[in-house]
Amino acid sequence: MSGPTPARIGYNEAMRFNTFGFLELPGLFSRDEALGLRNEFDEIVRVDNPDWDGATGPVQGRNPIERGARMLSLIDDDRLYQIPENLLGEDFLFEGSGATVHVGDTPWHGGSGVVTFSVPHIKVSLYLDDDVDDNNGCLRVLPGAHRNYLRFLDRGWESTPDYFFPIRNRSVSEDFRPWGLPPDEVPHIPLPSRLGDVQVFPEELPHASFGSPHPRRQLAISFIAKPNSAEQIAFFKHREAIGAGLSVPRRLLEHPSARVRRMVEPLLEMGDAAQEPLPMVTPRA
Repeated sequence: MSGPTPARIGYNEAMRFNTFGFLELPGLFSRDEALGLRNEFDEIVRVDNPDWDGATGPVQGRNPIERGARMLSLIDDDRLYQIPENLLGEDFLFEGSGATVHVGDTPWHGGSGVVTFSVPHIKVSLYLDDDVDDNNGCLRVLPGAHRNYLRFLDRGWESTPDYFFPIRNRSVSEDFRPWGLPPDEVPHIPLPSRLGDVQVFPEELPHASFGSPHPRRQLAISFIAKPNSAEQIAFFKHREAIGAGLSVPRRLLEHPSARVRRMVEPLLEMGDAAQEPLPMVTPRA
């Protein structure tokens, strides 16, 4: 996968991400590239959910990044690689990938149950549909609402109450009224998306989606800074134990790119096991 070289994520972009909790990278990939990824995405979801009716959900596809030729190429693409490299440091680790088809509203959630977040991480998302905006299901975020969970950046925030706790728990009750408002009326920043755009945020940032009459595809690739202390390694293992982490994908361990192998080899040193690869997919003509 190749394309125009984007501007590097610099100091201003990193500070904006750390302050507000999200980063938009419009047009990072071309429309044709995004359509190729979407074809592989659809085939992975179809293989993993053979009885899916296309209308109910959400449904998921397992480990997409290692199951298609374009997906495998994506993990070593400079345009993607620069994101964790510049936001997490050069020794970042791959944490997992997912293919999710969201159906209907996605309630507010983000950071539920987290007390101390000791290892920074990011989720890099491509929404593989045609133009999506605030009226038909684009991602909504609450800027800065991740700060209680970025204490590694600023210890001065440790004693701050979590005023956003009411919307962190994914409530689907019809009577749910955070701060006296219907969930879809909570003030927010919308992140419209076109094919080829990339959006970056940590899972602790409250986010949601409302108003779409159609299923929405999300390809998510997660990265985490390399744990460097016993406390951080313990946190990382706990994160895996509650379902956030994945076993080490063997196709990435055996990837021809040395920098891709460096994303996953330290996971073996921390006790993770290599995962036998799932079958590759070939999109339908």
